[in-house]
Amino acid sequence: MRVLLAGPDYEENLSLRYLSGSLLAAGHDAVLAAFNSPDDIAAVAREARGADLVGLSMCFQSRAKEFLGLARLIKSREPKTLIVAGGHYASCAAQPLIANHAEIDVIVIHEGESTLVEIGDALPHLEERLPQIPGIAYRNAGRVCFTAPRATLDDLDALPFPDRRGPIHSIAGVPTSYLMGSRGCYGSCAYCCITTLHQLAPGKRFRQRSVDRIADEMAALYQERGTRQFIFHDDNFLVPSAAFNLKRISEFGKALKKRGVEDIALVIKCRPADANPRVLRQLKDLGLVRVFLGVESSTATGLSSLERIQSVEDSERALETCSDLDISAQFTLMIFHPDATLGTLRSDVQFMRRFSGNPLNFCRAEIYAGTPLEKRMILLGRARGNYLAREYSLSDAVAARVCDVSLDLFYSRCWDTGSLMQKTIGLDHTAAVRKRFDRRPEGAALCRSVSRWVRSVNLDTISLLDEVLDLSSLHAGFTDAGLQRALIELRERESATRAEFLSEGSKLRAELAAFRLQDRASQFSRLPASRFRLARQAAAALLAIGIPATSGCGRSPDKDVKAPPPGPKENPYYGLSEMAAPPIQAPIPVPLQRVLCSLAGTVTDPMGAVVNTAKITVTNLNTGATLKVTPNESGQYLASNIPAGRYSVRVEAKYFKTVVIEKIELKPGEVGKADVRLEVGGNSWPGCCEYAAAPMQPQPENYIAKKKPFTYTVGEAEDKGTLKGVADLVYGDSRMWVQIFEANRDELETPGNVPSGIALTIPPRKRAVPKRISKVVPAYPPAALKDHIQGDVVMDVTLKEDGAVDQVSVISGNPIFLEPATAAVKQWRYRPLLVKGQPVLKFVVVISFGKRGKVR
Repeated sequence: MRVLLAGPDYEENLSLRYLSGSLLAAGHDAVLAAFNSPDDIAAVAREARGADLVGLSMCFQSRAKEFLGLARLIKSREPKTLIVAGGHYASCAAQPLIANHAEIDVIVIHEGESTLVEIGDALPHLEERLPQIPGIAYRNAGRVCFTAPRATLDDLDALPFPDRRGPIHSIAGVPTSYLMGSRGCYGSCAYCCITTLHQLAPGKRFRQRSVDRIADEMAALYQERGTRQFIFHDDNFLVPSAAFNLKRISEFGKALKKRGVEDIALVIKCRPADANPRVLRQLKDLGLVRVFLGVESSTATGLSSLERIQSVEDSERALETCSDLDISAQFTLMIFHPDATLGTLRSDVQFMRRFSGNPLNFCRAEIYAGTPLEKRMILLGRARGNYLAREYSLSDAVAARVCDVSLDLFYSRCWDTGSLMQKTIGLDHTAAVRKRFDRRPEGAALCRSVSRWVRSVNLDTISLLDEVLDLSSLHAGFTDAGLQRALIELRERESATRAEFLSEGSKLRAELAAFRLQDRASQFSRLPASRFRLARQAAAALLAIGIPATSGCGRSPDKDVKAPPPGPKENPYYGLSEMAAPPIQAPIPVPLQRVLCSLAGTVTDPMGAVVNTAKITVTNLNTGATLKVTPNESGQYLASNIPAGRYSVRVEAKYFKTVVIEKIELKPGEVGKADVRLEVGGNSWPGCCEYAAAPMQPQPENYIAKKKPFTYTVGEAEDKGTLKGVADLVYGDSRMWVQIFEANRDELETPGNVPSGIALTIPPRKRAVPKRISKVVPAYPPAALKDHIQGDVVMDVTLKEDGAVDQVSVISGNPIFLEPATAAVKQWRYRPLLVKGQPVLKFVVVISFGKRGKVR
């Protein structure tokens, strides 16, 4: 059975690799495909051709629409292919995903190694066997069905090692592998989808692999792939017991020494309260270079709002301990949370300034599917959006204004893919790795330069945030002209400093990337020739399915390895670069010199510094012929002796965005000029970065145009929390609330305000009720008219088969209007109506007593 597994692969997707390992062990053919951005959709869809099953790793809710788009494309081309989704988000939002997206066939709930193998085994008889597989959601006759939950696997050592095919990652020239030493989390934070995920399956929420099993995997990676840095993706590498942690780390040290694993680097995640000085010192002796500390908030209010069980003092002690031990400690503050105030924000700024030498970031606490925080915001009516993406309102007006300004001002700096802060965090880690393995004075000096740059980036970001706090507290709202002028100036300054920091950081990055572990190269040279052959085959296979190549060697099974595609045919040679050695040839005749042209220019970075490492392709748009040239040390390039015509210039340089200049016209004998200023870009800066949450932005949905019936959750859009508000949202007419009320009598006893979170059926626009053929208008009570009392009377009306009114039951209304309303309605007559052969005998009637005695 051929299975394609697609998902993000920035830092080795261990979830997919464990699934692939289990599928391979069960005899299935598993292929991995990197799906890191929408740009990869076409390549992954091509790779899905011929697959019996496609598995999608839907871990991140922010990318839900990208995965659904990929699934739709695959399904349109391969309708018989079974598409299975899994991961944190898919598990927690299984009901609406299956209900609303026909492109998803099955969702694996919680961990999927055994489940996916069973689905693969069941494919020949899927309809019969699918309901018997525990731990899934699927569609049957248009209904969403859930099988019995699958219990967690308590013995993690029973799992096969993850599939390690493909080239190894490299950070600062150091071969790097990613591991999992445990699964689950012992915490119960309100915002965390990881906690929510592990509550979906019966069994232990937190499990650890044995020390020996982890050491065996590390030794295999160390000896066979040359791994020297091990990054643990455990949510809690440490537990709340210093004695237990010390004993386990001591056992690690002995197990690694026994297996010949030495001089390595380690990266872990842990909670501040577990970062005991003795524990960290012992880890430092093993090679710890970076720890991600789950600080989350620097105030007691924030920790309480997030239901994070720790203290501010825990975080301060942990960061100070890491500083004393010279361990890089990254943290993120969720400064925008439901209970944030100007006071908590100022405390967060002060905390970040105090620890500005650490790699850091800040963000909003997002409300992810199924989390307690999402449920709380929906219940309070503060959530907007739907199962694909939700956001919420902060309770404090000034804090809300700071949040809105910051989400716009800092998006490119803090949360966008490849943002400045992400790259700063990654570069700090790269420097920590370099410091671990490069003991030369020049290496230490470079790492100090990186530290100064990191602190400068952080302080600039913190100062900008401080200004936003001041502006937001001084001005009344966004319509304030003074605030708008100040924000325009602030945006210009933020953009300028960001460009400066990215330019400086790219140079530091290039220096860090120049380092290589020479002492391990000899070990690779002693590997058997078959190892190198398999490595080349694995790299070719990974390239064929679109996974970016990185340095190093890798292993791959001999079967089903694709050969690399043939290289492009050489294009005609039309000119010389200034740096290239010219071919030996006769001098160009003078008449020909008057016909041929040249194109020259200089390549610089955003600050005007030359870039002499660019790859430049000059293309003749008339003929399609291309010429590759290289700039000299001054960043100048020259394409000479080329025919007159229309040209484009494409400039590619590591760490910069690709630039293309189109439609350059060259006349006979002309020397054209095309200078290129590159922007820092690309998302491949090295280093491990625990990303701050990107703000989710719900896309407005056109409910009026949406096909009905459908299910609407109160609070997912601007519905005012009333049936009239919902009717205005979904029909464009608030008067049509009656049919929503009728369709949801099981959920709603009376009309009016509707609690957030209730799922309502939105019926078709046309209401199927009998036509009234005679009417008696109710009398407006004189006392109500005198006192200007107005209101509606809502009634259940039951008809006899001949259309006469049989019964009238009041649902709601002002008592002063009840008697005249019911007395009048009892005299009405209707034309009998059949719907699908059945008479409509019961429906809702509303009588409105309005202004100036009008009744309708």
